[in-house]
Amino acid sequence: MRKSFKKFLLLSAAVLSFMIVPDSAAQGAGGSLTLFLSSEQENYYGPGIEEFRQKYPEVELIIESYSINEMMSSQHKVKTELMAGKGPDLLLLDAYGTDDVYKLLKAGVFAPLDEFMTDEAGWDGGQYVMPVIDGGKFAGVQYVMPLTYRVPLVLSSQEALDEIGFNMDACQDTGSLLKEVSALYEKDHQNRILLGMAGFMAFPQLLEGDFLDYESESIGIDPQVLQEACESYKNLYEEDRTDSLSELAYYGYGVDILDREGFIAVITDIDIMLMPVTAIAAKETPVILPAGFAGEGAVAQVASYTGIRANSENKENAWNMLKILMGEEMQTAVSENTISVPVLKSVQDKKIQTRLQLSLEEAEDYGLPAADPGEEFLAKYREYLASPGKTIFINNTCTVNFYNTMLPFYEGQSDYESCLQEFESYIKIYLSE
Repeated sequence: MRKSFKKFLLLSAAVLSFMIVPDSAAQGAGGSLTLFLSSEQENYYGPGIEEFRQKYPEVELIIESYSINEMMSSQHKVKTELMAGKGPDLLLLDAYGTDDVYKLLKAGVFAPLDEFMTDEAGWDGGQYVMPVIDGGKFAGVQYVMPLTYRVPLVLSSQEALDEIGFNMDACQDTGSLLKEVSALYEKDHQNRILLGMAGFMAFPQLLEGDFLDYESESIGIDPQVLQEACESYKNLYEEDRTDSLSELAYYGYGVDILDREGFIAVITDIDIMLMPVTAIAAKETPVILPAGFAGEGAVAQVASYTGIRANSENKENAWNMLKILMGEEMQTAVSENTISVPVLKSVQDKKIQTRLQLSLEEAEDYGLPAADPGEEFLAKYREYLASPGKTIFINNTCTVNFYNTMLPFYEGQSDYESCLQEFESYIKIYLSE
């Protein structure tokens, strides 16, 4: 009887040891995973890549990386492969506007992520800036995952705006902002807002609604809203005498605003923004408003994103890697190595505090006047970053084409309706391709 009982114990132990598998054999283990990213990303995502190898040793991980000099050609090549149903399993891509991401989403080259983004699967959307995450949706389906983004903001001082009569309260949307700026250009060329053609060239994508409707293959913006914005931009185009940003240092933005020489505001982003903010705060009251509005929030622009190839046989492996890249350690790495805003809320706040401290320390090192802008300013800053009204992938192709098509109207050589009809004809062909 004792021998039988011992045999039972040994057999039970063997069965249990088979059933209790290590985490490395978790869902998605086995098979392979091909990851596409830049050599720079491979460097700062390195710890995450190593974590994946440790956690899933049975997965053959293949890295396809490219240098910064090969960025445009490599990303174009891999997107061509995707359209043919080929390519890596998981792709980390930049959203510089050179490609129409929405056309890729419509073509179905990326796998839907909704089945992974559930409570049961361990997804906690509350940790992330969901209005930005939702920017990866097309027709209500989450196809790609934004990793970082930008929120262009207009920076000035309250005193500077009051002096010239610029009404911030009147700027309730992108159209009204354009109207206020163009009115200012009409009456004052000495002290003017630094929002020239380059800063507002993509204004149709910053208006309420979707600039292009990919389903109906037409313009998605309310016709009256678009016409009023174009008329304001026409006025801005006619009066533009903006200085070149390239000749100015980041800290100098704040100094020039204080001196009222050449301009009284500037469009800027998170990393470079806090230096001029501290310069303004030393003498006046820094203020910000979105360069693009959507409802009560700012317009966010995706800077980088990731997606899983639609016909990949390694979707579970790809999602397991994606979860690591979305974690705090890797979002922190992105925050420290790029000027973009991370989608993880906790890391985002750390970035603001870090950049503020560095700005103050750098100003002190150079003997420059600087001050903390105060909690009221920072709260507004966080609000614009954490609660955007909409998130877009910038489309340079359509931006440039719209600008060139409307140029005769801006220059007074043609009427609005004729130019718009020409662009609508182009859009019909472009969206049907």
